[in-house]
Amino acid sequence: AHSMGIFQSVEVYEALISRASKQADLQLAEKMADHAGEAGFTLSVMAYADLVSCAARKGERAKSEVWLRRAADRGIDADTITNKVISDDSAVKAFYNLITKAAEAGDMKAASRWYEQALVVGVRPSADLLVSLMCRGIQANYTAAAEYWFDELFRNGIGFEADTLNVVISELAAREPAKVVGPWL
Repeated sequence: AHSMGIFQSVEVYEALISRASKQADLQLAEKMADHAGEAGFTLSVMAYADLVSCAARKGERAKSEVWLRRAADRGIDADTITNKVISDDSAVKAFYNLITKAAEAGDMKAASRWYEQALVVGVRPSADLLVSLMCRGIQANYTAAAEYWFDELFRNGIGFEADTLNVVISELAAREPAKVVGPWL
């Protein structure tokens, strides 16, 4: 197909990237993006948004960050990309996935960066997300992170049940019983 001239426009590459992204085929989307670059084409904001979104939906945090950096290298602002990503119905799930994957990996700084980026573009956090992040912070022996996520519940006006707080206190008590005082009780 390449030799027949079918791929001689950036629009064709971008259509293939979009389709692969919608089908959650990150490998194909990345392959098409790489081929477009090799052919000398510059991808649009939407193509980068498709790549970031696809990687996020698949939980590929590192690849999402790679595509954001590649877009930035082309002069495209990360906020522009994330604004395009949240126009997609799965955007909230994608951001939650990136935040959660970073926290699961023990990278609370990356989780916080993705969380802040989500807030900037209008993604509202849920109690479940913040409680999960509190527990991950505790599991990583990073109680300051847990306290930060706890405070985010109040900063965002998110209500929660007593059972939710009990989960966090139980997690903390299992790890650091001496710290089950202060803001937690």
